[in-house]
Amino acid sequence: MGYFIWLGNNILGGDGVFMNECSNKRAAMVTLAAVTLGLLVSYPFKETFIGGVVVSGCSAAMIGGIADWFAVTALFRRPLGIPFRTALIPNNRERIFEAIVTMVEKELLSMDNIKLTLKQISLTELALHYGNAVEARERLQLILGHVIEDFLFAIRVDEVHKTLLHFLKDNADEIKVAPLVGQAVEWSVREGFADSFLDLLVREFEQMARQEETVQLIAKIYRRAMAAYSSRQNQRKVASWILENLLHVAPETVAAVIQGKLLAYLDQLHDPEQCERRKMKVWLLKLAKDLKTDSEFQRQAEKLKKKILFQPELENYLTALFCEMRTVLLENSANMRSWTNKIMEQFGQFWSGVACDSSQREEIDNMLNSGLSKWIDAHHTEIGSMVAGYLRRWSSDELVCYIETRVGNDLQMIRISGSVVGGVAGMLLFLLTSWLGVAR
Repeated sequence: MGYFIWLGNNILGGDGVFMNECSNKRAAMVTLAAVTLGLLVSYPFKETFIGGVVVSGCSAAMIGGIADWFAVTALFRRPLGIPFRTALIPNNRERIFEAIVTMVEKELLSMDNIKLTLKQISLTELALHYGNAVEARERLQLILGHVIEDFLFAIRVDEVHKTLLHFLKDNADEIKVAPLVGQAVEWSVREGFADSFLDLLVREFEQMARQEETVQLIAKIYRRAMAAYSSRQNQRKVASWILENLLHVAPETVAAVIQGKLLAYLDQLHDPEQCERRKMKVWLLKLAKDLKTDSEFQRQAEKLKKKILFQPELENYLTALFCEMRTVLLENSANMRSWTNKIMEQFGQFWSGVACDSSQREEIDNMLNSGLSKWIDAHHTEIGSMVAGYLRRWSSDELVCYIETRVGNDLQMIRISGSVVGGVAGMLLFLLTSWLGVAR
């Protein structure tokens, strides 16, 4: 009896000497070997009282240890090659995976749990905490630059303008373009984007003005104007003849002069501080105001919008314009930095306003939670799909190895407990039967 008490104390807690020297598996094997050896040694003395106690305890401990060894081993593989009700984990691999997926999707990360967690935290506060860090803003600006650059490289200009045109044509009546354009023009002038757009327009007009077709068009207009001028009075016919034949002011000459003046004027417009350039900005601001407030102007703008949208030449022009804008941005890193700087500046101003306005933060939180809730409703099943996809990469052998390395050592305590409890039960049963006079 004292041996089993000593063994139980050391194995199941006690002073921990035995457990410090070997793993649970080795302890279980040593325990089984010890009780087996005890049975063999004590069996010849089973007729004596002490021998009977030891034989009963060792035999019960050995049976309990072997039975529990079989049970623990049957979880992972086939003990002694027995196929019936063994290798439970590999044979039930799919059921285990289904149970894990159900637990994660329906219990741990259920829609209600996720939504409740989102309501308990302020996403805006988290974003403010992150966005206020200097390193975070630098990373955001760097990422933004890469995103814009990658977008400009990957974008298919022909598809973009076709999609845009189809959308505008299909919704021409619903979209009131005048107020939107007015706000966009006002914002672009205020934030400096109008300068980039004006530079683009000036380059386009310069390219058009240098074309030979432009000279011919100006000459044609001049010739028609002179014909209309001289057709009314004889004196005008004489003046026209003097200009063309004596002073050699031919339509082509006039066209060349006008072309030169036009190019000189356009060249001046490259300077943002030039007077004409500032006048254009003032005119743009007035245009923006009219687009937002003048009903007659808005009516004319809507009429012009429909006329422009259904022009067949618009598609080709948009393609060329988008290509030019993309080229300008990609070839000039300063432009790219300017865009990202302005976007980050606006982001910073917006973020500062949100930080000071609790009602706005609450409104943003509600909007984010509403959007995330809808997204969760639509995509919640993907959680289970992700978990299932990850689990199915594991073979039966890998699953057994994974579980056994993490809980196998603890499961050996079942074997140790079986031997100890069986031994104690066997000795108590022998003492009880002896006291009752059954086993003497």
